[in-house]
Amino acid sequence: MRVLARWDPLSGMVWWQFRVDEFLWRKWVQLIQPLTAQMAVVIPPPDPEHGFRMGVVADAHNTLFSLVHRTITQDEVGRMHHQYDEIEPLLTEMRTRWENLQRPSRILRTPHGTLSLDRSRPLWMGVVNVTPDSFYADSRAPTVDQAVQHALQLYAEGADIIDIGGQSTRPGSEEVSPEEEWKRIEPVLRTLRAMLPIPISVDTYYARVADRALQLGADIINDVTAGTYDPDMLRVAKFHGVPIVLMHYYKQIRPMPRDPIYANVLWDVAEFLMRRIDAALAVGLEPDQLIIDPGIGFGKRPEHNLTLIHHLGWLRSLGMPILLGPSRKSFIQYAHEGGPEERLEGTLAACIWGWVAGADILRVHDIWPIRKGMAVWLAIQHQQYPPSMPWKRRGWI
Repeated sequence: MRVLARWDPLSGMVWWQFRVDEFLWRKWVQLIQPLTAQMAVVIPPPDPEHGFRMGVVADAHNTLFSLVHRTITQDEVGRMHHQYDEIEPLLTEMRTRWENLQRPSRILRTPHGTLSLDRSRPLWMGVVNVTPDSFYADSRAPTVDQAVQHALQLYAEGADIIDIGGQSTRPGSEEVSPEEEWKRIEPVLRTLRAMLPIPISVDTYYARVADRALQLGADIINDVTAGTYDPDMLRVAKFHGVPIVLMHYYKQIRPMPRDPIYANVLWDVAEFLMRRIDAALAVGLEPDQLIIDPGIGFGKRPEHNLTLIHHLGWLRSLGMPILLGPSRKSFIQYAHEGGPEERLEGTLAACIWGWVAGADILRVHDIWPIRKGMAVWLAIQHQQYPPSMPWKRRGWI
């Protein structure tokens, strides 16, 4: 992977980030020289090791690609001397990134409902932890009654998806067996499936747990290892024809590394996710089944999390919907004091930035307060109140 792209709708520019050597970059700039006066802007980097950037007017991309293609095909001598051996694959990758950015609204089809990813608003994924040790105490629902009551509350507050997890993945948590995880999840899922009209996702990295959950009525797999822990996970998603969330993590889930090292956290995460997308497609999953997650808090230092949320828009050029889960995580505490119970406002700020940057699904513990904040942001952004506003609680089923 050598190219990422981000569309800025306010300026009408598409910004490109290249990870190439200086020789190839100079050759590329020379090729696009006729455009740089009016339709393209090249930004000299302070340090070539951090990549090169170029901005192109959105409507000029067909001209850009045609210009480079025409130059290459007409230069028989240059092709004979292999001057374009690296330019041609770079151009192909750019075309792919550009096509990904132009994708229209996506439809997420599940056995219990179709969800539209149309950028008019985020989809809300509500967290239900059927565990005794999740990092946020108020989210713990270790009994069936508590978990069901909490899920119904999240649905009443506007959740589009309920995400059920049977083991904590917080730093320092102990791994539980697939049998114990299923023992926790099964009665909650069985009860909720008869009550909820919305999709339910199962948060697990065990393929056998995901398979059982899907047979019982779950709709989505949320795998924090992107299918790397259990090689059967992608095949389970294919067999059932359901969406799967592919999340980035650093090297291992347990024990979670305390001092992760990235050459460039954005590029490293993007490359990991691209490899997992390729692996999923290789086993036969359809692109419309795939969702990517940068994995906030999973093997990242606080500044890594800030960088990923700030630059989330670059990941849209990978072509898949983005799930963002910043809810009450520890990176927030470096901005103000307080434990998980004091991080609601920080979560709202992260969700709003993440949505503007390109997130499609926001995974949170608190649906209603975050929705209220987002409603005001969207009204300001559009300078009007859309017909769906004011957002209200659904009320009990």
